[in-house]
Amino acid sequence: MMGSRSGSIDPAILLFLQKYHHKSPEELFHALNYSSGLQGISGTSSDMREIIDLCSQGDVRAMPGFDIYIRSLKSNIGAMTAVLGGLDAFVFTAGIGENAAAARLGACKEQKHLGISLDEKKNQGCHPDAIISAVDSNVDVVVITIQEDWCIACTIKNETIS
Repeated sequence: MMGSRSGSIDPAILLFLQKYHHKSPEELFHALNYSSGLQGISGTSSDMREIIDLCSQGDVRAMPGFDIYIRSLKSNIGAMTAVLGGLDAFVFTAGIGENAAAARLGACKEQKHLGISLDEKKNQGCHPDAIISAVDSNVDVVVITIQEDWCIACTIKNETIS
């Protein structure tokens, strides 16, 4: 699940919508990419900052959106951890990872079985390029400034060398 994109869905839903609700491929494309995710569930916003603000105000549509986002995130964390065979570090980056303490807390909550323990005080006052794990954490939890341009440059360089 993303800001306005659906994430994983049962592919039969698309056929059902086409057959029984007469949705065109263009309508389905728009719904999956622009009207789903946080936007679709909250009915208000695809911006996590706004969703968190609305949750703190008790908004009844924003709260399930946040909860479903965190559940989806934790599900993917579990799957990736199983494939990797464990964690050396747990990294938050980019828009939500760098800026949404509530999302970081939600992702780390009840993850002791993975060795993750978050220092909630460090998390709240965090700026990128910081370690926010608790002292008893077996895995370092860090927030790192995204460097997309650097990653793109490295990818291009490696492709040209090959």
